Amino acid sequence: MVHSLNTFGHYITGYQTLVHIYHATIKYLMNKPYVNVRITRWFLLLQHFDLTIIDKLGKENVVANFLSRLTLPAGKEEIIDDQLPDEHLFSISVISPWYADIANYLVVGRFPPNLSSKEKRNIVKKSVPFTSIGRNIF
Repeated sequence: MVHSLNTFGHYITGYQTLVHIYHATIKYLMNKPYVNVRITRWFLLLQHFDLTIIDKLGKENVVANFLSRLTLPAGKEEIIDDQLPDEHLFSISVISPWYADIANYLVVGRFPPNLSSKEKRNIVKKSVPFTSIGRNIF
């Protein structure tokens, strides 16, 4: 939980956040009379956020670590299939930035292929502020 707050804390700063956790003792950590230095640092980190810690029992926690629920017969060593069905990346789509056609038009002076006349006029109109004609030079 501390690692997650360090990593994603900037997303939840200033918002009421519910933390569903399978670790009941963390709720009672604040009432502990004597703590070590590590737990004190955790307290200081937790005070930055508006957190409500909700403990979920193991039966109710459907996103619990699947390795903790795994049952293997005693004495048998098997390879655990830890592949998730949606884990692999099948395609990558790259979208060029909005200004790419304008920059190419200003540098080369040609339009990209297969553009309509309306799209060509739009590129010329958007490129005017970036030319010496479009600037107010006195």
